[in-house]
Amino acid sequence: MPQLANRRFAVKEFCTLCGYEQSEYVGAKAVVAGYYGIVDGQPHTLTVSDLSESGVHASIRYGHSADACNLTTAPSYT
Repeated sequence: MPQLANRRFAVKEFCTLCGYEQSEYVGAKAVVAGYYGIVDGQPHTLTVSDLSESGVHASIRYGHSADACNLTTAPSYT
């Protein structure tokens, strides 16, 4: 269950037979770095680092607009 206001996810286990319930909170974090520099005519892209806690994996989607994230790698621009 995402808890975006707390920047974490809650992993919950529940047994309907015995009423057992357990909650664990984990953090998902990704860092994005773009190109900053002079215009040099070369193609540049961004890099993404997944710094999530153990067992948590951030899912990154790439695209040319927010409603068309269908690329498998980050786009490059010149």
